[in-house]
Amino acid sequence: MRKNFTTSFKIQAVENALSRSEGTTVGDIASSLNMSASTLSKWIMKADMF
Repeated sequence: MRKNFTTSFKIQAVENALSRSEGTTVGDIASSLNMSASTLSKWIMKADMF
């Protein structure tokens, strides 16, 4: 089943990923948010476009 995330959740997730401490991976952040690392990575790439 596909999860639907709110825009505010996506923004917070990307901000958390971009401000992560050294040694913490995008996968770690994604796991803590109960989502896939590939989805979070896509959001980060889209955010870099703006």
